[in-house]
Amino acid sequence: MKKPTPFIKMSLLAALVLILFSYGCKKDEDKPATVKEKVVGKWTFEKIDYVDFINGERDEYSEPALPGDYFDFRSDGKMTVRIDGDEDEGTWSLVNDNKIQLSATDITDKIILDIKTLTNSNLVLYGKETMGSDYFEYTLYLKKLWVASLKQPRFGSITIFALC
Repeated sequence: MKKPTPFIKMSLLAALVLILFSYGCKKDEDKPATVKEKVVGKWTFEKIDYVDFINGERDEYSEPALPGDYFDFRSDGKMTVRIDGDEDEGTWSLVNDNKIQLSATDITDKIILDIKTLTNSNLVLYGKETMGSDYFEYTLYLKKLWVASLKQPRFGSITIFALC
């Protein structure tokens, strides 16, 4: 019997990885994940929506994130954030199942944000700051980044990123 060529082996490996990712992006039906388990991981920062209400005038606008911007929430309560190309370290914790507290070295105050949406692949956070009769609202949209790395002795390693 003829041995499979390296191309066929790599094709089979790629097909296997795609199958694993399709399974990995489905909901875990055995045991529902806790809020913390869902939050932990690396999230790509997609966009932020703003609403300003200053001196009686309301202004709404949206800004897309820069390529490579992300939030990385680790299980030990530490986080790394990259926004507008600037990276910062900090901490995070859940206040309850609907609120998350963030603290970063560039920010003196702790920020508490509402968790508006949390699934295995989407996280939407909302914050509001009030100054007298004026206010400033912002909504951050994040998408979970799944990373798999396969090591194949003959072919090196393959890293695959997938957004669920």
